[in-house]
Amino acid sequence: MIPYFNPGPWTLGPFSIHAFGILVGLAIIFGVTMVQRDADRRGLNPQIISEAQIWALVVGFVLAHWVSVIFYFPERIKEDPLELIYIWKGISSFGGFLGGVGGLIFFLKLKKVDIWPYLDSFGWGFAWAWILGRMGCTTAHDHPGKVTDFAFSVQYPAFPGAIPGVGQPTADVSQSALLNKYLPLVQRYDLGLYELIFAVCLVTILFIFNRKSKRFPGFNVTLLALIYAPVRFFFDFLRIVDNKIFLGLTPGQLFAIALFGLGLWMLVTRTRAARARKASTQDRPDDGDEAEKKTAAKKRTKPGSKGTRATSGKPSKDASDSGPSKSARKRARKKGRKRH
Repeated sequence: MIPYFNPGPWTLGPFSIHAFGILVGLAIIFGVTMVQRDADRRGLNPQIISEAQIWALVVGFVLAHWVSVIFYFPERIKEDPLELIYIWKGISSFGGFLGGVGGLIFFLKLKKVDIWPYLDSFGWGFAWAWILGRMGCTTAHDHPGKVTDFAFSVQYPAFPGAIPGVGQPTADVSQSALLNKYLPLVQRYDLGLYELIFAVCLVTILFIFNRKSKRFPGFNVTLLALIYAPVRFFFDFLRIVDNKIFLGLTPGQLFAIALFGLGLWMLVTRTRAARARKASTQDRPDDGDEAEKKTAAKKRTKPGSKGTRATSGKPSKDASDSGPSKSARKRARKKGRKRH
């Protein structure tokens, strides 16, 4: 069992600083840095990378908030329609992921560049940023799960309806209940903590695959989609009772199904494209080798060139006499005089 900890908030003049905000800010800085490093390794345009990061962050944060309030807290919009523009009041990881990728693809299409190498660099940076982002969720405990006796659970402060074996709450834990240290403790799944551990494993997998050999363009984003979707689908069964909008599934589970389908599509199309590119490269002769062969053939047929006999009437210096040499004839004459 893991003890409940909640660092902060800290007061700085009129401002309150939370550990969640600090870690999310560090996640953005670290993610941007890792994207740039991977892009430099791939030889991508640094100007396009810088502009694409702005598109990914802005669109990602906006859609992260919209998905959160529209699918999880629609009552907030009824109370105050301006809730849609308060992007700091709640975000969804799926919304951020879809918004960031959507904004990125839109910008890269405008630039008319091959989107897959750029998506791979952003996938690499996103995975690293995810670690710090989920670390922030772990400190904020903003993804509480059901009451459990699981050994790897967290001791949350209790609140009405959270007594083990009696009933499950029908809404997220209120902040006032979480901060009340005098309430009894209840064991819960902490999904933010579990996704933090998963993010570390995911970065390790990406690091191993990218280090061993060169992968097809689009490999990183394909792997992210195929691995995260089923994990997130399972985690949603552990959440506090959530909005179930279709076939008894939560919005997160529906997004997970769509993401897994997208991952399968990318896997099929990108591997086919990689095989076709490899086959065309093998079938096409290398232009440099062909030019070298033609030059060598011309040299062999050129009169007086190295490795050929001279065709002029003058005998070549390298040509040897067919008869005996002068010294041999001289010795033969001496022998003949002695016999006489």
